[in-house]
Amino acid sequence: MARWFSTHGHRVVVLCKSAQASEMRVEDGVEVCTFWLRKIRPAFLQNALYRRMGGGTDWIELSLGARAAVRKLRREGRADVVLATHLEGIAWALARLGGPPVVTRISGFTPVWNRKNFEKGSKSENWRHRIEHGSVKCSARVFSPSGVIANMYREETGREIPVIRTPMFPLAPPTPGETVTKKYGLPDRFALFYSGYLGMKGAHVLCRALQEFMKRNDGLNIVMVGRDGLAPDGKTSMKDWMRSELAGFGNRIRFLGYAGHEDLFGIVASARFIVAPSLIDNLPNVLMEGMYFSRVVIGTRGASFDEIIEDGVDGILVERDSVDSLADGLNRAAAMTDAELASMGARAKEKASRLFDPDTVMNQMLGLCRDAITA
Repeated sequence: MARWFSTHGHRVVVLCKSAQASEMRVEDGVEVCTFWLRKIRPAFLQNALYRRMGGGTDWIELSLGARAAVRKLRREGRADVVLATHLEGIAWALARLGGPPVVTRISGFTPVWNRKNFEKGSKSENWRHRIEHGSVKCSARVFSPSGVIANMYREETGREIPVIRTPMFPLAPPTPGETVTKKYGLPDRFALFYSGYLGMKGAHVLCRALQEFMKRNDGLNIVMVGRDGLAPDGKTSMKDWMRSELAGFGNRIRFLGYAGHEDLFGIVASARFIVAPSLIDNLPNVLMEGMYFSRVVIGTRGASFDEIIEDGVDGILVERDSVDSLADGLNRAAAMTDAELASMGARAKEKASRLFDPDTVMNQMLGLCRDAITA
């Protein structure tokens, strides 16, 4: 995004937190400024905030550090508008505590995220959501990549929130299929789940749907990639729970951890289709990347997938939190021939190229920034 702004005649400064000394460097025509976290002083104030908020104050230090860096740029005449995320209180600190107008991207909805991930609500998380709520209310302009999240915040804040999709810039070339197959021990024919072993991503629903699906489709394997989360009991590892529940299928189900982008893209490009049974989402990477690599994506209605996918045309839609519906979607994809998968995947890539076109999306974002400056 920064390079697009730069190549279209705009001066761009990217702020990054750092444990090292603050510095400024130039990368591909874009200035990158690192900044320190601003420690809360005196210590008794930090301790008081810790007790009041029921948790760490790192996000406050991050926000104050970003605010100081932006104010410095403003004094130097190098900051007309700030593009920020609503997470971690950054947009709130910049908008409420003075400085240039802030355009905020809504990245999620913390209460729903935590609930679907089987995480217990805490005082710290409640405070975080209050600050994120404040970010949406006080920013000059706000946008969301998906309608489902925009509607959640519209209902909570009463503010109209436009939908601006995430731009799909060219991705890193994938690691060749033979290389990732050898490195990760991938089977010949497999479906891929790489959203992470998380409740909000529907990992537990997939686990139950696979019980019958694997019996009916003995020629297909499943590969799972991603970070671990909490199982439905809210205590143990989701990955370990799924491994135990699906132990009867042996090596037909491969449980992998983190994979770097090039390797991950190689795995995506080698999969027959992608399954993404999210309970809630916000135009996730798994959808955009799957379509980019001409894969058929199985996604859920009401979790932003249905804003992009037309069922049976350029992907497959299933109902949220429904084992039977997900199993049916898996069976539909498994029954497709190579030619049918390739045809649907090609239509998915064409749609992704159109909806996530960088010039189209970035010009929408640029218009929002201009509105913020002139408001």
